[in-house]
Amino acid sequence: MIESRPGPWRIYLVDDRPSNMGFIRDALLTNGHELQTFVDGPTALRSIQQRPPDFVLLDLEMPGMSGMEVLRKIRETDRLSDVIVVVLSAHPKREVEDESRKAGANEVLGKPMPLRLLRKVLLELKLQQ
Repeated sequence: MIESRPGPWRIYLVDDRPSNMGFIRDALLTNGHELQTFVDGPTALRSIQQRPPDFVLLDLEMPGMSGMEVLRKIRETDRLSDVIVVVLSAHPKREVEDESRKAGANEVLGKPMPLRLLRKVLLELKLQQ
């Protein structure tokens, strides 16, 4: 039987701007989830491969390795197929959403988003899994 509030979850938040992480981090930690933050794609990808999380909250615009590259590399790895990836974009244009979904994103959300919406989306995605 699936619980209505599964968890705690292991969540990786990947965003090169720590100020963007604060409100998300606080909200998720107060709900008992394990949260790790990363400010660059290569470091996040290594951690994802070593210890796969339940969720990756992934910013697209990062220096070095973009979030889209990280997403593609996650989806190229069979053992990471169950990892739920939510793309967070400050520019949620239709093209960005389409490209993210084609690359394997489970959901695309605009930044900033209401925390209630983020929690609802994570729960729905986990229950669908």
